[in-house]
Amino acid sequence: MAVSNRFAIQRVFDIYLFDLTDGSSKGRMNKLKETNFTNEQTTVYADGGAGNPHIVGFDHSKMARIEASDAIYNLPTMGVQLGTTPVTGANTDFVYEDKIYVATNAALTTYTALGTVGSEIKFVYELNTDGSLGTSYTQGAVVSSGVFTYTPGSKTITFDAAEIADDTQIIVYYNCTTDATTKTLTNYTNVFSEHVKMVANGLVKDICTKEDYLCEIIFYNAKVSGNFDMALAADGEVATQNISFEALSSCSSDKLWDIIIADTLT
Repeated sequence: MAVSNRFAIQRVFDIYLFDLTDGSSKGRMNKLKETNFTNEQTTVYADGGAGNPHIVGFDHSKMARIEASDAIYNLPTMGVQLGTTPVTGANTDFVYEDKIYVATNAALTTYTALGTVGSEIKFVYELNTDGSLGTSYTQGAVVSSGVFTYTPGSKTITFDAAEIADDTQIIVYYNCTTDATTKTLTNYTNVFSEHVKMVANGLVKDICTKEDYLCEIIFYNAKVSGNFDMALAADGEVATQNISFEALSSCSSDKLWDIIIADTLT
């Protein structure tokens, strides 16, 4: 059956991103909540005569934009927004909050604290009954009043004799090592969002036959915006990954974008 010129469209289901040089995948968004497609041009007019009406229009500056939000965050896609790539491997910048108890003038950290010898932890805080931080102690080379030592090999914090009562809960902050499967994505001050080929994939429906057709909107050269936000709230909606693409002209074609509607593929 021939594809109709008239159809209804509700949503885009997937967005694929590709490298402009080698065509490799740069990211994908396949749990889209909403997608907004805007096509614009600027028109200026020659005005004059009685009542100063528009006489003739001149068009310039065609623009197209897609803005999307995905229910699930995808690190490679976020990397395209930042101009960087996620790295897999152990990370020693992770800061851990350890809530532990004192017994016989000592306490054991859950993990091995990292850092300069003699300054791995820096501070220990007693935990007040209302949950706030109380008396603080500093790390030193020798145990004394208000000063504790830390032994990384045994993960032992040692306090001055009888300075902290047994069963006192303390709070400790320190860097520790994450596992080898850790993903790290960095935002650098001198690296920015990328240019990609963007394919928005969805469905349209014939208004007469009610048949579904495949639909793709393609930006052959798209500038990814580096602007996004994470709306985080304990009692609100789950945060969505939002992203926007501005269609640009390319060196190989005058196309700004294509919309392709097909019944079948071969």
